[in-house]
Amino acid sequence: RPMLKDPARGPDVIRRLKAKGCSVWTYECNLYLQMQDLLTYCRFYPMEAYTMDLDGAAVWMSGGRSGDDGFDSSDGYDDGALWMGNDRKMTTTKRFEAFREGLEDVAYVDRLKREIARVKTLGKDVSAAERLAAAPKGLMAKPSQEDVDAWRLAVGEEINRLVRIK
Repeated sequence: RPMLKDPARGPDVIRRLKAKGCSVWTYECNLYLQMQDLLTYCRFYPMEAYTMDLDGAAVWMSGGRSGDDGFDSSDGYDDGALWMGNDRKMTTTKRFEAFREGLEDVAYVDRLKREIARVKTLGKDVSAAERLAAAPKGLMAKPSQEDVDAWRLAVGEEINRLVRIK
């Protein structure tokens, strides 16, 4: 991931790999997830890959149970994405849900961009929609859950407005 994010080498590496027909994914593996920021490590990660024009993003998050309560970080094991409870059923964690939200953010932006392209062919103004589609880079630069929530709602409303334009 650091090499792909390097402004001097990253774009060239991605271009050369894609020119060879390779799928280019980024992968993140970090111990002690309880020390990682949920917004930047989990939620923004799929969007970061999308804005870099990568084919995918993968993160390592352990799954399992430690002791009687897999959510109790006092034992030092609070890194999971999914936990198996004593009832042998899996439960998602805040990390898993944040990554899922990030994937949905990408789906929203992708849909917004498709609607922008369609509405542009009709000669309509899409400048507001284009600003929303470009906003994730700014959101990722200055992480704020409130800003992300407001952006996501605005994108959904804009998609709803654009799909009605005939």
